[in-house]
Amino acid sequence: MKRSTRSPATGGVGAVEITGGCACMEFSWKCMRRLSGFRWPESADTASHRPDVLDARPFLRDARSGCAQHRIRSAATRGDAVQARRDAAAAPQRRRHVMKNEATVIGLGQMGATLARLLLEAGWRVTVWNRTAARADALVALGAVRAPDVLAAVRASDVVVVCVDDHAATRAILGDDAIAAAFRGRTLIELSTGGVQDAREADAWARARGADYLDGAIQAAPSQMGRPDTPILLSGAQAAWSRHEPLLRVFGGGLTWLGEDPGAAAAMDMATLSYIYGAMIGFLHGARIAEAEGIAVDRYGQLVSEIGPTFADFLRHEGGVIASGDFTVGESPLKISVEATARIARAAHDSGINDEFPVFVADLFRRAADAGYGNEEAAALVKVLRAPRPVPQGQAAAA
Repeated sequence: MKRSTRSPATGGVGAVEITGGCACMEFSWKCMRRLSGFRWPESADTASHRPDVLDARPFLRDARSGCAQHRIRSAATRGDAVQARRDAAAAPQRRRHVMKNEATVIGLGQMGATLARLLLEAGWRVTVWNRTAARADALVALGAVRAPDVLAAVRASDVVVVCVDDHAATRAILGDDAIAAAFRGRTLIELSTGGVQDAREADAWARARGADYLDGAIQAAPSQMGRPDTPILLSGAQAAWSRHEPLLRVFGGGLTWLGEDPGAAAAMDMATLSYIYGAMIGFLHGARIAEAEGIAVDRYGQLVSEIGPTFADFLRHEGGVIASGDFTVGESPLKISVEATARIARAAHDSGINDEFPVFVADLFRRAADAGYGNEEAAALVKVLRAPRPVPQGQAAAA
């Protein structure tokens, strides 16, 4: 393109053809000199040294960052003050877009350290803090920034991930007035262990201080984090969930957002853990049956893993039955389970192994049958669990 440009050496005006172009389609000798270090030869006849055609491409390498500043200066030179002000206001925002993602992680136990490491590996700028500072050493070696105190850690990032023992520990760490005030405009993601009320109180605390809040329940071990199917339950403000989903997907791909009630993730965590622990106790009782009968327990474990998907489908069906309220038999009548659980309890007693678990389960199903649910779907057992817990006769008499 042809451009009339004032010579930096002589102050004269000369027509110079610049090839290669500029990203902002504006170019000046001053801009070129700043970007490339280019200097005309010191001579009284500077014009005689200038070529008629100048290839600007060598000078424009890595020049994209300079274009915005040049555009601002050029607009001001032309007297376009309004455009100059607009570009000046937009420049910080453009710089912000190219900055690395940033997050703070508070709590560097096994899980917290894993979360920080995953963020570092994903290219995030990570600030860390732990009560025992030495726990941050390995992460600092990987590129993390060690905050000198909690206040500095909170101020370092727009999003603060806390992963400590429980919500009580979080309250102790963030309780200082200055730290609490620093959360204004930030998001607190709580991944510590807690109950439904803990989560709702934490959400209220954050909102009172002008912060967003997300409550999370990680349903995996540290070694299982960062996988496409790593399950993490989340609840809280939808805007915060949408904004920070990319960060959370670094921790695991199996994310489930359960709605804006901050206590929903903790509630679902307890519900799924109830299933896990109940199944675990049943599995361990089965291991005792295998041992008592001389069956290899590892073979038993393999068989359970193989039949697991079939029983998962059955449980999904039973969940739908409960949700619908229609307990018409569709898969398995409850009376079958009454007999089966009573048989397991008798076998445990006869073989001399611990019978606490099968006796407990058999009693629940017996009570369901006594209530008239025997010819309904097995999920009708939930009706027994909905009723108040019966008080033993001895305790009732004492009361």
